[in-house]
Amino acid sequence: MPPRSFVRRLCQGKYPDLAVYLMRKDQPWSRRYVRVEEAHAINAVTGRQGESKLLFGEEVLVLHYRTGMSLGDMQVSGMEGYEVLRWDGTCATLAEGELIAWVPKKQVRHFVLSWRDLGNDYQRALLRDEQIAVAERAHRDECRGAKLGRSRSCLKATESLNGAIEAAVRAGIDLPMPQEIP
Repeated sequence: MPPRSFVRRLCQGKYPDLAVYLMRKDQPWSRRYVRVEEAHAINAVTGRQGESKLLFGEEVLVLHYRTGMSLGDMQVSGMEGYEVLRWDGTCATLAEGELIAWVPKKQVRHFVLSWRDLGNDYQRALLRDEQIAVAERAHRDECRGAKLGRSRSCLKATESLNGAIEAAVRAGIDLPMPQEIP
């Protein structure tokens, strides 16, 4: 696991380029998968809630094991769990029972990531992959001008783009070191 001081800084913000970089197959981090149908993306470091819930099968990186909160000499039970990093570059805190160490057989979705949140260097690096380039063009065409209430075709194009990114990252696409590191 990364150093606790780094985790604290990381979990203060949103670092999508860094998350994609850390998800590469050559990285040593422990991966887990959401075991429950859905979980609130609450970041215990900041107290903020994420934009989208974690859903069954979502892959995360384990950043830190959180023991019960210490209040003087007293331990408060029920506060144990993991600080995790999502593909979108945000942190969440999940209880032990909400994670499993293997990919669920019925994994529903890839992950949450917004193409527009990635930096220009990362977009260019990812677009070198043919499958990502095709999926990004389709995404741009289907989601042009979409803000709230995105169409079904836009959601499908987003899922296809995210799937192409996930496949390329798993296959070992060459990515630059992120410019913004906490």
